[in-house]
Amino acid sequence: PEIKAIQASIEEGNSQSATLKDLLVGPVLKPTAITMTLMFLQQFGGINAVVFYSVDIFKAAGTDMPENISAITIAAVQVLFAFVSTLLVERLGRKILLLISELGMGVSLLVLGVYFYIKEQDPEQASTLGWLPLTSLIIY
Repeated sequence: PEIKAIQASIEEGNSQSATLKDLLVGPVLKPTAITMTLMFLQQFGGINAVVFYSVDIFKAAGTDMPENISAITIAAVQVLFAFVSTLLVERLGRKILLLISELGMGVSLLVLGVYFYIKEQDPEQASTLGWLPLTSLIIY
């Protein structure tokens, strides 16, 4: 009986054609807008650039730590917090976790930008802040 209900639901869904306009009306509008906003924030938050160019970022930063080790550290922290977030999502909720992560991303990229600005203006002072790029990208 359950399989027949599933098959009937699939057949009913296949018989109806959906258009892009269906995503912009009624009860589907808000979830669509939220999903599109999250995808926008993810892509324009720079995650791909940070992941793909983390070794180059550390080379440019001129830190004492080997670039590959720094990149591996960032990846390990990302995996760790992916598991931690699954535990926290039920307690704190998705909205709070998203706000915290977006705020953390913004602040850490700002700090990284300030580091590179200081490095351009005063390389001697930046040499004492060699830990900052790694810390900033770990928080990111």
